[in-house]
Amino acid sequence: MDNYIILLLLGSFTLVTSYKIEAQTISENKTLNTRIIGGTPASEGSFPYQILLEQAEVDRYKVSGNEQIRRVTRIISHPGFSYRNLANDIALLAIDEPFQVNKFVSRIPLPKQGQKTTGEVIVTGWGLTSRAVQAASRFLQQVRLTILSDNACRLLYLLPPRRIHSSMLCTGKLVGGKDSCDGDSGGPLKAVDGNYLAGIVSWGTICAFPLQPGVNTEVSHFIEWIEQEAKTAF
Repeated sequence: MDNYIILLLLGSFTLVTSYKIEAQTISENKTLNTRIIGGTPASEGSFPYQILLEQAEVDRYKVSGNEQIRRVTRIISHPGFSYRNLANDIALLAIDEPFQVNKFVSRIPLPKQGQKTTGEVIVTGWGLTSRAVQAASRFLQQVRLTILSDNACRLLYLLPPRRIHSSMLCTGKLVGGKDSCDGDSGGPLKAVDGNYLAGIVSWGTICAFPLQPGVNTEVSHFIEWIEQEAKTAF
């Protein structure tokens, strides 16, 4: 890729030198704390911007040959990030060399600063496929979710400390059944209308539960910060 920047949520990963990034679209992996509920398996090459961050000592098996592995050399956390309310839940990663763009590994466009996303998004990730079975998915999963308005989402999360901020994007179905879940944090939300990176999975309460939508970082609130850091830090 032209630059070495990768978007990832802050909070789940804190060490720079002990992690590697694997760019791939579908994989058979060992137990990882990730999730998608109510989704379907993704075909190889259908989400070429999807990456997997894992401990460097973890072995992977039955690889397809389309994977690319890079080492994380630096993490830049957003200065306004709060562990208490998960505001500004975003970070930038620097890697040791660019990914080679091909059919299976490619970039996803960013939105414009302040751009509002409506309609639906596609969320992808490995991991829990139900609340009852605490095991990660063997294959990359995809699920299409509806974006809820900020006002509607605020009514569902009235109690502190996890209140809805303007830089958050709520997704899901009010009746439940489909959602991202524990461990998917950092996963991409691709806008169906525009095919850009609308959000990054952040937090929630009970996965795929009625009236409990998933809460994500809205990337369009951070474009100026991303561009500034890209100019000065990489």
